Amino acid sequence: MKLKNEFTKEEINRLKGMIKEIPAQTAADFEKRFSAWKKIWHTGSNALSSDPYTRTKTAEYRELVALGKDILPLLVNKLMDETNFLALPAFEELAGKKHIIRIHAADKKNLEGEQGRAFRTAKNYMADL
Repeated sequence: MKLKNEFTKEEINRLKGMIKEIPAQTAADFEKRFSAWKKIWHTGSNALSSDPYTRTKTAEYRELVALGKDILPLLVNKLMDETNFLALPAFEELAGKKHIIRIHAADKKNLEGEQGRAFRTAKNYMADL
């Protein structure tokens, strides 16, 4: 049985408030670059890799993270969708060690996979807002 990961209305509203403060051009650039990066997640050698970090070795990734820390709320918004768990490396690079979640191999949370880690990462980020 899969647990349903949910965000509170307060968390969602706080994140939406932060996103509204991001300049429209920055948000548009983020959407364009995130979309370009996501398109290559399952192509070429990436299609065979279960390691999210292999997707950081692309021009699309470098262009996305070049936008800087200002895009973190937008990236967290993407991580709220469990299908975007492959975006964890971009979040980790921009957010720094404080927000990186590592789960010990023996911990039952490990069974949640990278999707669960993406959920916990988004929750952790929003808790610090």
